[in-house]
Amino acid sequence: MTRYDALRTYMTIGGYPAYHEIIQNSSFEDMIAKHFLGPNAPLAEEAQNMISLELSPLPTIEAILLDISQGTTDAKRIADKEGLSKTICGKYLKAMENLEIIDRLIPMANSDKKTKVYRIKDPLVGFWHMVLYRNLDIASSHNREAAYEAMDEEISAYLGHRFEDVCTDYIKRRFLCKKIGKWWGWTGEETSDIDIVAEAVDGKEKYAILAECKFRNRKTGISALKELEERSRYVKGYNNVKFKLFSGSGFTEELIETLTPDFDGIHPSIDALSPGARMSGHVPINVGTVIPPLWYNRWAACPRPPTAAGNQQIPRARLRSW
Repeated sequence: MTRYDALRTYMTIGGYPAYHEIIQNSSFEDMIAKHFLGPNAPLAEEAQNMISLELSPLPTIEAILLDISQGTTDAKRIADKEGLSKTICGKYLKAMENLEIIDRLIPMANSDKKTKVYRIKDPLVGFWHMVLYRNLDIASSHNREAAYEAMDEEISAYLGHRFEDVCTDYIKRRFLCKKIGKWWGWTGEETSDIDIVAEAVDGKEKYAILAECKFRNRKTGISALKELEERSRYVKGYNNVKFKLFSGSGFTEELIETLTPDFDGIHPSIDALSPGARMSGHVPINVGTVIPPLWYNRWAACPRPPTAAGNQQIPRARLRSW
């Protein structure tokens, strides 16, 4: 498995040891085709099986997760949609938060802080609800290659969302952050967002990091930088701001030539994730990897997920690899 495939696999199924033992030495495409597509695919219903071991009633939990995956992300709207009281809905959401199945977006700067916005945190649960559930008939087809091709665009979009989590972890490790989250708000003509906003300190200096994450098949160009600059005009409360762009496929020469110390481009070297390259001005500086460097090594020390490797019920918090 190439490092690029390892990254995509990690963003799809997380760091559960048993899953990676099952799919080792597969390409990403083969991993999806063999283990998630076709009749009786071994991991196709794994997310539901894991949830059923921890939470009930399963139909209600599934309905809430589907609501979140389809854009109904605040507690009141979820409760109204499912015919639940606010109290009961809140208990279900809290239970899923405690198990790290979902989490709440942290609103930064002048984002709307009144409404709690939920999202699916667990990669495998997210993959089921945001990709497989929307393509059940296609996913169960005997023609696995054709099924993957039909779902490729949605799989890529899902990986783009998960790339933001990887980049957030990178910023947490590389910078001393007091708070990190996301910004969203009105930008004149529409509601927009900035993928990552962090409040960082370096000695006596306090500054904000505003970052966008691009995980796609082409290099990131200058339009991404201009878009980030434009959106930053609507972020209030920060006097010292530094911009960062993350790209899964590198940057165009035009963008690299415009980078300054306040505009960093971070490209995780996809074929060999360590070290990556950070462009500050015109000079590439090696800064390490976007993925936690021990994520492979820690698999061996982790317990196996209950449904993939036996019937023993293990607390979900112990299944994390890092």
